[in-house]
Amino acid sequence: MDEGKMDRDLMAALVFERSNCWDCGMEAAIKVLKKAPVDSEAAFVARSILKNAGEQYLKQHVLDKAMECYQAMVGYCPPKEKIAQEDYEGEAFDIEAITELGAHKVPLTTEVNKDVYEVLQSLKEIEGNEGKEDAELLREGLYQLILKHSTDKNVRELLIRKIKSVIGT
Repeated sequence: MDEGKMDRDLMAALVFERSNCWDCGMEAAIKVLKKAPVDSEAAFVARSILKNAGEQYLKQHVLDKAMECYQAMVGYCPPKEKIAQEDYEGEAFDIEAITELGAHKVPLTTEVNKDVYEVLQSLKEIEGNEGKEDAELLREGLYQLILKHSTDKNVRELLIRKIKSVIGT
């Protein structure tokens, strides 16, 4: 990419954010995070856009979209050791909270029966899932399960606290 040119997805994310089109802005910001180095200026701007979108989704009680913002911010955060506090002065979100959540993943193992495994392999053939590993698809399924049970008061309150710890409101 040329020095003077802005990434198309980043430009789109900024335009959508300014237009209050949170769904499109979120999608464009996630595209930026998927391709930009996590410690780049583009990633920083994309995370700021996701933070703003996440705040709007929380205000509107749209937990699935707020969870998508949360997942992207945590999943594409710079490693803690690469963060220089002076680089992030005055930033719109708590970089420490994000790096803590992103850096401290808990390994989990499980077994599934052959039928479930075959369905999992079939999911890999769906457009958008190409190249995803079993663990990534299982994580996505777990997030969907969490959202399904977010109608339970305790689960919903915990979920909102976790999202707010990254997005802040």
